[in-house]
Amino acid sequence: MKNLAIRFIIFLGISLCVNYKIPETFYDIIIALLLLLGLIISYKEIRENNINNILSNYLFWIVCSYIILIEKKEVVFSLSNVFVILFIIKSVLLVINYFKFKKLETPSTVLSKMWVFTLFLYLIELVLNSTHGTKYLFYYIGLVSSIELFIILLVIKEWKLKINSVINVFK
Repeated sequence: MKNLAIRFIIFLGISLCVNYKIPETFYDIIIALLLLLGLIISYKEIRENNINNILSNYLFWIVCSYIILIEKKEVVFSLSNVFVILFIIKSVLLVINYFKFKKLETPSTVLSKMWVFTLFLYLIELVLNSTHGTKYLFYYIGLVSSIELFIILLVIKEWKLKINSVINVFK
């Protein structure tokens, strides 16, 4: 419950900074620091069987991404948008996982953690108005991690929270 409250405060801070550009000169750096705090919480928290932490983690990244993408005038509702494509793929994997194991959270892999980190980098890039190309890094790591997760979900018989990679499943 503590992480839910912290994420709500972070979300509120990001919303205020994005919508009102407060403070005017450093709002982008403050948003980046708030996103970094959200990333740290995502990596540190224990989500297993804690529905509040699971949902707050998913919703935090979806809502923060939406706010930043809308502010930067990205076409959010187009099927050609990399964020929408990955959102659909990850949602399908979540549904597969739910029907197979009756768990709301998908297994955590190294690639999925890398993907969350590249999401963080992509959002920071949008906020800071830089063009270093993390959009495609975010997209391709998201595709590879989705393929890996799909293979894992097909192969494993019992649900596990942490699986380092698809290689560990075949050992």
